[in-house]
Amino acid sequence: MLTPIDIQSKTFKGGFGYDRKEVDSFVAEVVENYEHIYRENTKQLKNLYRRHFFWLRRLLMIFRSRHRKKHVSSKMMHVIERT
Repeated sequence: MLTPIDIQSKTFKGGFGYDRKEVDSFVAEVVENYEHIYRENTKQLKNLYRRHFFWLRRLLMIFRSRHRKKHVSSKMMHVIERT
């Protein structure tokens, strides 16, 4: 996997400019690695949100059962029941 240090230390051959094929190849590698990290991050965030919503819903259901709905607004219960 490409690291930030790899990106910072990357040098390109050339006199007056860069070798276009070398730069394109490097950019393709950066994009591929970024996509992998982005997908993993998105997957982890979705899992995190699911866990938090699951526990929030459980806690509010317990609260609801103990307080017989009188302290929980109908709007809040609608949000909870949809998740």
